[in-house]
Amino acid sequence: MTFTDLLVHVESGGVSDAALDVAAELARTHHARLTGLFAERASLGASVVGARSPERIAEATARARSRFEATAHPRRLETAWLERVCQDYGDLVDWAVQCCRYVDLAVFDKPAPESRAPADLAHQVAARAGRPVLVVPPQARGKPLGRRVLVGWTGSRGSARALHDALPLLEQAAHVTVLSLQLPAGDESRADFPSLDIAAHLRTHGVEARYERVIVGEVGMADHLLNRAADLDADLVVVGAATPHAFGRRSGDEAAVDLVRSATATVLLSA
Repeated sequence: MTFTDLLVHVESGGVSDAALDVAAELARTHHARLTGLFAERASLGASVVGARSPERIAEATARARSRFEATAHPRRLETAWLERVCQDYGDLVDWAVQCCRYVDLAVFDKPAPESRAPADLAHQVAARAGRPVLVVPPQARGKPLGRRVLVGWTGSRGSARALHDALPLLEQAAHVTVLSLQLPAGDESRADFPSLDIAAHLRTHGVEARYERVIVGEVGMADHLLNRAADLDADLVVVGAATPHAFGRRSGDEAAVDLVRSATATVLLSA
């Protein structure tokens, strides 16, 4: 399997551009088209003082496109460009979600305090677009992606989507670990759950994965994944953007947000 059509969100400034670097390298490796997406609000804040003039907006757009082209062209990539300046948060998120539905994978920088994009934009896209999203931290810039992969597996819809959306990366990985996050033995909610083998399924795709099992109790799902990712020196964590509420007292959405906020590895989210 391979990716043929990728999208990367490009901001006008103040972020690491790690996503741009990772997306361009993925496009080169998979011989995929790469679309740059520029989407920002006309105002940088809630007040009138934060509003940007048309000239400033044009400059910001030009800067973003210049950085996109400077990264993509040396790799001889087929490219496309999308841009929109939105008046409010809802319009920006809706537009980004629509654009991401037309690609195989969308790539975003990890949210940063200085970012001009909504802090939850990548998670909104993952939850609503029906497409997988890579969230790239600054530490990942210039480093290989997908050599050592940790998959968070719960048997949920989200984790199944994430695992299968990640197959083009898993098939090229040197080491894949599936961490099965399970409920305490006393819980009867899965008493009749069938005996199925996710590692055996991955072998049908040519992926040899190490299977591990952990009971989710006092330590939440995000903490288990973060700790194991650090132990394995994983450069990619694959997880569903939403999982059942049974994992502790926090919702799957909150767990995914916690994971993205704290991870030093790139995270692939699907819902």
